[in-house]
Amino acid sequence: MSLDIFGDINRTEEAMRAAKAEAAAIARKMLANAEAEGLELIAKAEKEAEAEVEKMLADADRTGERAASELASSTENKRAVTRTGVEKRLDKAVDYIVGRIVNG
Repeated sequence: MSLDIFGDINRTEEAMRAAKAEAAAIARKMLANAEAEGLELIAKAEKEAEAEVEKMLADADRTGERAASELASSTENKRAVTRTGVEKRLDKAVDYIVGRIVNG
């Protein structure tokens, strides 16, 4: 009877060691899977961030180009108005100078 008890204890201990080894293997596998999933999520987040940055840069470029175009157009309009005003005053100045020379 005591031999049966020792055999039962040995079989139970062996079963416990096998269960412990199996649990450790499952834990290692779960950890490896979790790490792989985490790395995939990080890579996905990096790609999404890069795409978002590219989109933001493209939007900023379009906004900058639009603002530069509007500013250039506005400057060109102001330059044309100024030139017209200067030409009118130049005509008046020439008339004045010629009148002073002629009327002397």
